[in-house]
Amino acid sequence: MKYIPMLLLVGLLAYCCKPTDNQKTANTISYWQPTSISKSETLPKEFNSYKLDFDKLKNHLTTTNKVITPTLGGEYQENHLEESGTMSPELAAKFPEIKSYKIIGNDDIVLGRIDINPSGFYLMITDKQTTYYINPVEKKSEYYIVYDKKYAVKNSDNPFIDKVIK
Repeated sequence: MKYIPMLLLVGLLAYCCKPTDNQKTANTISYWQPTSISKSETLPKEFNSYKLDFDKLKNHLTTTNKVITPTLGGEYQENHLEESGTMSPELAAKFPEIKSYKIIGNDDIVLGRIDINPSGFYLMITDKQTTYYINPVEKKSEYYIVYDKKYAVKNSDNPFIDKVIK
């Protein structure tokens, strides 16, 4: 009987010290950090910028089919992924560093695409309001921008911005 108060105290401490949902989310999005970068003529008119720990994101994807990404509004959303298998099995084995995923929404509707390759992380999502992208500022950069399609800069590096295949 004299140990009951001690057990209650230990149980209370264990309950109080468990991570909350917000703490779990903060841990899972630790590969994205908001940052600021200077505007330039080669960047969209409006964007949010982030620093991405690319290796941490790739490691995360080895253990789950979910990834958290920033949205246009500066919040984070969890995306359910399915490998799209765009390469033949032989080619995929030869280039394991190249991955392509479908972002799956409710009712198994494809909402977007994610591509991961040695030059970076690329995302395109189409929702009810718009299409938006997450791209590196430059190839192999740790800095990324989230921007609406309507603000995309049309240039020789991005000639197909209006010809996205759905």
